[in-house]
Amino acid sequence: MSEEERAKFEAEQAEALARSMEDEVDVLIRKEEEEFIRNQQAEAKRKEIEAKESKERMAKEAVTNAKMEKIKQQERDLLDTRSQPIRQYLMDNVVPHLTEGLIELCKKVP
Repeated sequence: MSEEERAKFEAEQAEALARSMEDEVDVLIRKEEEEFIRNQQAEAKRKEIEAKESKERMAKEAVTNAKMEKIKQQERDLLDTRSQPIRQYLMDNVVPHLTEGLIELCKKVP
């Protein structure tokens, strides 16, 4: 093999090696890009799921709050209904005597 053929052969080998390295770099870059895209898609999906769960949670809280408000109103109404007889008793029997006593007290201690 002559010197010229040898140099040509080495140049071809170097060129093949350079192409091989470029191919490996391209493969690595493509893999990284694909992984980046997958990560972005996964993140977008996760955010979408979180938003959906948040919306559902808020809807459940609204329903629960409405139920609680209704229960509170029912309890107030029940308390008012149950306290009506004692109020009537106080108005009929206690308040008149209390009023009389206060009037007399005001007359004695001006």
